[in-house]
Amino acid sequence: MNILTIAREAAAVVSTDQPDTLFDKHNAQSQLFLSLLNDSLESLKRFGDWQQLQKEGSFFILDSCFVYPLDTIAPDFFSLVPDTIFIKDSQEKVIGSISAEDFMKSKVFKTSTGDVEFYLKGNAFCFTSLPASGSRIVFHYRSNNLVKEAKKENGEWVYKPYPTKDTDEPLLDPYLIKLSLIWRWYKRNSFAYNEEFQEYLTEVKKAFADGICLKNISLTGNQFNHCFGGPYVRVVQKNG
Repeated sequence: MNILTIAREAAAVVSTDQPDTLFDKHNAQSQLFLSLLNDSLESLKRFGDWQQLQKEGSFFILDSCFVYPLDTIAPDFFSLVPDTIFIKDSQEKVIGSISAEDFMKSKVFKTSTGDVEFYLKGNAFCFTSLPASGSRIVFHYRSNNLVKEAKKENGEWVYKPYPTKDTDEPLLDPYLIKLSLIWRWYKRNSFAYNEEFQEYLTEVKKAFADGICLKNISLTGNQFNHCFGGPYVRVVQKNG
């Protein structure tokens, strides 16, 4: 479902004129729904680690290079996914726990063996002690790309951080975006919106929980599987 269809369905629910396009700069209705749509997408992006937005990034360690900017490694980077940074080799040593709690405590992380240390500064990985040259660092992150556009010439998808065409399709659930447009339209026009807002929150939490089978698994405890040189997962907890 494209963004224009979502906006038109939301407009029908709130009994207002349905926009013919979202990109007519001289049409107040078009501009209103485009503004509400962008607010909705941005809010959903910041809600949590949606699996639809998760990607894998990687880079190789260079001789005597201690700083690796994220804008060159992952141009669509928005935020790190907790507990997912490791050295991709036969040992696969975990580079510290990147949970929010640990990040706020020290903002400096080490591998389980303590021989590699880095911190995050200026949107870059900054190493204070380097892994071996040529080591591949792998991490998972949340992309800031929220919509996709089909290329006419080959049918491939182009991913974008914000919509630019009526035919763009959102990466997140269109139903959630529709609910977001409804309560935001009521609020923008000074109508009561609490009931619609609560319905939206309920559906967002439900959709987010359905996409996560397990809580974050910490790979950075004191116990490791020394036989195989990899991390030992201590506890797996189900949601709820």
